[in-house]
Amino acid sequence: MYVADRSCHCVFKFNVDNGELLGQIGSPGSNGGYMIKPDGLALTKEGNLIVADSGNNRIQMFDANDQFMRILVCRGNEDGHVNFPKYVAIDSEENILVSSDSKVQLFDKNGVFIKQILGDNNPVGIEVISNQPRRVAVITMQPFNVFVSNSSKVNIYNY
Repeated sequence: MYVADRSCHCVFKFNVDNGELLGQIGSPGSNGGYMIKPDGLALTKEGNLIVADSGNNRIQMFDANDQFMRILVCRGNEDGHVNFPKYVAIDSEENILVSSDSKVQLFDKNGVFIKQILGDNNPVGIEVISNQPRRVAVITMQPFNVFVSNSSKVNIYNY
């Protein structure tokens, strides 16, 4: 089991059966393999770990032995780039969905941009809910309301 720790700037790996700490991935920094405030995590079929490295504005990949492989997606405002990525999800075809500052985007397993699914809606969570047809649930924060301080909404998108 993997757990992102924003305050320690790393990901901890635990034995799911007994809770034993098995190791740590990353440490504070900005080079490849280092992290600042990691958020969302996802595992590929091969056991590679995908990390939303929010503080460094990028998506990183680590192999099944917890070794840094590469940066999949870099910082930027244009399509195919991210700012403050929060959540990642992987579909049955190994595509990677990323929610960042103001959009949800779809990338192939190598980090090649495919398309933007949602823009300008403050996504705060994503989950693949169907593979045939391909659907993703997106939780978005609604604008401030005088009577309700925080409200959220779930929408379903085909992609």
